[in-house]
Amino acid sequence: MKYVLSLKKLVVALGLVALVSTSSARAEDYSSDSIRPVVVQWVSEHCKMSSPEANRKLGSNLGDMIDSQTDFVATFSGEVMNSGYAYQAIAFANHFFVCRLSDVQAKNIMPGGGPIVILSGKQSYEVKPAVIELSQLAIKNCDKLDPTKPIEGEVRFKRVGSVPSALRIRLSYRWGIHYTEAIKSLNEEMVAAEGIVTFTLPPMRKSTDKADDAPGAGPQTVFVDLCTVADKNGDTNSFLKSISSVCVYSNPVPAMLDIKASVKSVRTSATPSVTPTTAPVGIAEAAGVVTLVGTKWQFPGTKSTVEFLAGGKLRWNDDDTDGTWKRDGNSIEINVNDYTLFHFTLDGNTMQGYWERLKGSEKGMTLDSSLTRIVE
Repeated sequence: MKYVLSLKKLVVALGLVALVSTSSARAEDYSSDSIRPVVVQWVSEHCKMSSPEANRKLGSNLGDMIDSQTDFVATFSGEVMNSGYAYQAIAFANHFFVCRLSDVQAKNIMPGGGPIVILSGKQSYEVKPAVIELSQLAIKNCDKLDPTKPIEGEVRFKRVGSVPSALRIRLSYRWGIHYTEAIKSLNEEMVAAEGIVTFTLPPMRKSTDKADDAPGAGPQTVFVDLCTVADKNGDTNSFLKSISSVCVYSNPVPAMLDIKASVKSVRTSATPSVTPTTAPVGIAEAAGVVTLVGTKWQFPGTKSTVEFLAGGKLRWNDDDTDGTWKRDGNSIEINVNDYTLFHFTLDGNTMQGYWERLKGSEKGMTLDSSLTRIVE
């Protein structure tokens, strides 16, 4: 397997993110059997810790993270860099990326000062030999991203090997101690020999988030790659109750987003229970809109069903549950035992959207989902 070091600067143009060289020359890309020596060398050449020994120790510590399959985001203030500029060095999916930060970006990332901030976490996925090369990631409004709105963008791809079925696009980022993935299925026609994949992914900040659960205002580095997901039985269908494995089949491509402050205040207390907004059976919930109460729906490709009951209650797989639901126009929200929250948009006899995990080891993860009405 080849590992790639990309020394690139992230800039904003026309509301889209672009990757360009750090100078007028072509961007320097290195490959080797391991990125550990590349990381150690970068620290040695670019950092100025209190002593050469301190430099070596820092490089060794970051190298140890690489060896233990630990991703990290290391932010260096200008005072510990030979250039005098702040930098962010990121190890992700067996790749190493470095980008220079502006003074404003550095202050937002390191509000308390300090020479270095390192956030790390073990890889929760497996990196496979790349069968698709990604490039030219573009995210709409990246210079003023609203964290409460869906993330829209596109990325260019080129197939270089046999592509697995049920391929999905994944957006990943680290916020504080949290590592978040948004995963969505791709249509088969999107994975031809080469072309452009467009995507719309869930917002970074959701209705259930507390203040520390999602990124606030300021810069945020994200990665996009292509992967497969499966449950503990190896099932890769479109509706998965839990994810046991994530396998990455492309290189990751980075983007630095500038997240704007949310207009709405962020809830900091515990998530309240869902308040139902349903109407009695047979009564329209809005002009021209037929009630969902008494209707039964199925997750495509599975035997799992959900039935909407009066008073915001649910019946899951024909059994009563503590789950709740609410509706706002064509937006449907289903809360299953405060463990999984579904966000759907109603369109006739189908619903399209995604689920997000509210607790457990998968907290913060999102995956696309859908429902089809059972017409008896």
